Amino acid sequence: MEMQRKRAVLFVLMFLMFTAACAAPSKYYRSSLGDKLHPGMNQEAVKKELGEPAGFHRRQMSPDDLREIWVYAVQDRDLLKNHLYPKRHLIVFSNGVMLAKDPHNPYAPRNQF
Repeated sequence: MEMQRKRAVLFVLMFLMFTAACAAPSKYYRSSLGDKLHPGMNQEAVKKELGEPAGFHRRQMSPDDLREIWVYAVQDRDLLKNHLYPKRHLIVFSNGVMLAKDPHNPYAPRNQF
């Protein structure tokens, strides 16, 4: 009898942990990138609109061009998709100022944006 009770308690605890983990909001999933983003915005304004990025890459392109690419994973809430493979979006900054979102080549020269 005691063993059955331990199993039942263990099952309930595992169920609660699983459902809590699934219900927790994630900063990596956004419904959209936002239509309010435009070139010329600073990093703080983008962060205010989208939150923290899922990741970023930084590269010194030239002495006067420090390029930062922020990566966001976006889940389209209108379609049933595999949540393990969200769509990725890139926001490109040069010296803290947004150049483009989802460019073909994020490391292209500034005059090509």
